[in-house]
Amino acid sequence: MQSVAEIAAHLDLPVGAVRVLLGDLVARNLVRIREPHLTVGPTEHSIFEAVVNGLRAL
Repeated sequence: MQSVAEIAAHLDLPVGAVRVLLGDLVARNLVRIREPHLTVGPTEHSIFEAVVNGLRAL
């Protein structure tokens, strides 16, 4: 699964254009849209903490 932004970047197209194209594909049942899984566990938290610590070190 990829986000609309990831698809747009891969195709080197504007996000708005990709949204329209995906909307047409969804209307024709050629692609499916799924809700993202929003889980925050210790791994994700530690990544954010490492980023913040790295920014503070700058």
